[in-house]
Amino acid sequence: MNLGNDIDMTTATYAQLAGAHYGERHIPDACRERLAHKPMLDRTAELIFQLAFANAPAPGRLREVADAQVEMLIREAGGAPGLALTNYLAAGELARVKMGAFAYHMNGPSHAQALRDEVHLQLRVAAGLAV
Repeated sequence: MNLGNDIDMTTATYAQLAGAHYGERHIPDACRERLAHKPMLDRTAELIFQLAFANAPAPGRLREVADAQVEMLIREAGGAPGLALTNYLAAGELARVKMGAFAYHMNGPSHAQALRDEVHLQLRVAAGLAV
């Protein structure tokens, strides 16, 4: 497995390709159970699967959902877009602190992150901030 004096990378690359080709069911249970950080690896694998096969809302639908969330956030902030943005960012930071940054960003399929990004962008525009 030593090609170019980089045995670790070569072996890791081969293992990834073999795993993708043969599938998890062909990896012996004893090997899978000894993996370091197995829960994180399982979650990452699930995320990749979700990203590949999740039914993300159509871009127009994503925008509609974001529009509704932005309206609600501004209404809850007494009609003040700047305060709504501050509250939204504080809630996001609190979630990141509680969950940990890695877990926060791994939480849900890609369209959930796209929705968070769209809401953030719309709140910035509503507050009159540069994009």
